Amino acid sequence: MRVLLCTEFYHDRGGAYAAALDSEWLLRSRGHEVVPFAARHPGNLTTPFAEHFVSYRELQSILRRRRYGAALGAALRAVYSMEAYRLLRKVIAVVRPELVHVHNYAYHLSASVFAAARDAGVPAVHTLHDYKLLCPQLSMLRHGTLCERCAGRRFYNCVRYRCVEGSATASAVAALQNCALRGTNLVANSVRAYVCPSAFMRAKAVAGGLPEPLLHCVPNFVRLAEQHAALGTASGRRFLYAGRLVPEKGLGTLLRATKLVPEAELVVAGEGPLRAQLEALAPQNVRFLGSVSRARLAELYSDFVAVVVPSEWYENCSLTVLEAFAAGRCVVAADVGGLPEQVRHGHTGLLFPPGDAKALAECLRRLVARPEAAAGMGHEARQVARTRYSPEVHYARLERLYRSLA
Repeated sequence: MRVLLCTEFYHDRGGAYAAALDSEWLLRSRGHEVVPFAARHPGNLTTPFAEHFVSYRELQSILRRRRYGAALGAALRAVYSMEAYRLLRKVIAVVRPELVHVHNYAYHLSASVFAAARDAGVPAVHTLHDYKLLCPQLSMLRHGTLCERCAGRRFYNCVRYRCVEGSATASAVAALQNCALRGTNLVANSVRAYVCPSAFMRAKAVAGGLPEPLLHCVPNFVRLAEQHAALGTASGRRFLYAGRLVPEKGLGTLLRATKLVPEAELVVAGEGPLRAQLEALAPQNVRFLGSVSRARLAELYSDFVAVVVPSEWYENCSLTVLEAFAAGRCVVAADVGGLPEQVRHGHTGLLFPPGDAKALAECLRRLVARPEAAAGMGHEARQVARTRYSPEVHYARLERLYRSLA
């Protein structure tokens, strides 16, 4: 089968971008032809189709520099890009895909990718990596607090509360995007199936008005790290956080919890706008590694008792959790969003109420005192990765969905 894969950037930026590239690898490994479509970026992977990619513009930096003429053009393009529509129609005409799978599209590809697929008569599949169709800000957060005020297509609330970077302009652009996506029924008339990586996401999508029969639960997958097949009890009392350093990830809660457990050591792997602030607040038992590649991260897991995922937003299907499981490590996670679907308390890790530093500290103490229990949960986590989140399981579900549409 020939699949045209739409992802805003064609390189690993973590999260949904990593999941899109993993999907491409999986499809290619099973004999399918995958053609990428993205925005041009110096970090992109090499592909012969790069000449058809959409031009890159940084909307937020344009707004910050107050280049209002350029900002208006970038904003209109973010709502609906004629360039992306034209280029995608051209690629479709050349490669003749049997379906288009849209992963990311927000600012550079825009809603026009759905229209291009529809007008070319090619069925479109859309993976709901985030909550864009329900929330202009993507994450269902309003200045760090969970918020569902845009439910029922009340997208004006995004502008009212300046949810995107505290900017009325950026928030208006995001709200207009959602009006183009949902208010015109562009997505509803174009998408033949939605992939929901978690049951939580599916439930939110149903509540948000997406058609329930078209919502298919297909969790993300992870490749088992064979070098970790015989992992035992990790030495020391070390915990790992791996991910972006952004407000919704709950790092403030994690630092407060670590301060309450001085006998533990926390290593933070990742970059983001909060790094300087977090380093200033961090107690002495916290160390920052900066940006770490996925390959290097896989090698690091054996040095830690557990991986901590303290998110305070509705996590969907966390790749960090899956990678920890694949490496035989249990996970301490916030009981929010799709995380409880992945982490079974007392079996593959421990759960705590999101934002509760004392409860998180108690989880850390429990594992410091009983590293053998952490090792046992890590062993069970690896079995879960093997049986529930394997490439084979994911492919069987995805391929069955593809065949029903093509």
